[in-house]
Amino acid sequence: MKSVAFVAVVLSAQLASHSAGADSKAWTSGKSVISGSEKFVGGVSASSVRASALYQQWLPMLLTQAGDAKTALDTISKECNIDVLTSIAFGIDDNQTGSVVFALKGTNHKALDVCMQKLGKADNKTITITTDGKLTKYEGLNDKPIYLRWLAADVFAVTTSPDDKDASTKLLSGGVTSNKALAKALGVVDKGASAWIVVDKEHVLDNIGKVEQYYANAVVANKKITVTGHVVTDTPATATSLAAAVTKKLADVQAGASKSLQAAIGSVTLKAAGAEISASAAIAEDDVVALIMTMMH
Repeated sequence: MKSVAFVAVVLSAQLASHSAGADSKAWTSGKSVISGSEKFVGGVSASSVRASALYQQWLPMLLTQAGDAKTALDTISKECNIDVLTSIAFGIDDNQTGSVVFALKGTNHKALDVCMQKLGKADNKTITITTDGKLTKYEGLNDKPIYLRWLAADVFAVTTSPDDKDASTKLLSGGVTSNKALAKALGVVDKGASAWIVVDKEHVLDNIGKVEQYYANAVVANKKITVTGHVVTDTPATATSLAAAVTKKLADVQAGASKSLQAAIGSVTLKAAGAEISASAAIAEDDVVALIMTMMH
């Protein structure tokens, strides 16, 4: 039943809320450059979850996708005393290749360039900033150049190959909103939530059927995550069977769990409608990681 446990983990980890709001600035600008071939598309509203312990875990993992650009952001934030992020959007494929879009807070393109020049001078480095097509090339920050694409005065995109001009140009070619497979989920998911994700990846479930897509978002407030999530399967029969199997798995875990985890699991509800399963829950922030780890065993 490992496949059922996998889905249960996803339902616990990839959470959603109906707290609708305006799309994040990173997504509003970034959807024009994120590739339509990506399998994992999502975003984080840094301003709404900054105090969250989960944010402190999510952000470093997401920033690692930006490669050497992460080092530059870390340095700028620390040395120039700039809290640089307000929202993030991303698109990543099965090979961990794709792009990350950053919307800035309290600064802009010009200010960051001035900051980089200042840092370079203080470190006896020559920082060269040039325009190369739609990309901006930064040299001198690291051993290799870094290519960014500025989408607005306070929004830029960087790829998982930030030192490769050709790869950066290709990966920032756009088209995610025209991807028919993602259209429904992107139209429904709240892209202004604390966090959201669409996973367009088929997963075969032993003796049950196939999961074709997940889409979800999360709202973090007062150390609680209010959630709903969606799993799209291949048939109504698969959805019904999977909902029953996951419900049983949750019940089995709940029986041997701590009181706090029992309450968290007890708040989870699953409902199959057609070929889709909807899930909802309200889980204390501190219990989320423990619940995920428990479901994986």
